[in-house]
Amino acid sequence: MGRKDRFFPIEGVNKAIPIIEKVYNEDNYPENILIDLQSEGHQFYGDKIYPFLINHI
Repeated sequence: MGRKDRFFPIEGVNKAIPIIEKVYNEDNYPENILIDLQSEGHQFYGDKIYPFLINHI
């Protein structure tokens, strides 16, 4: 997700993050969520997601 994302506006993302984190924490899986906000738009940023996926698939 990017701060200039036209598909997922940052305002909605910022509202959703605490809700998502709460659900994962309540289910005892906080390590299964990765939130990586980048400065640009809707793009795939692989520097954090690739290691995350390798560890979780």
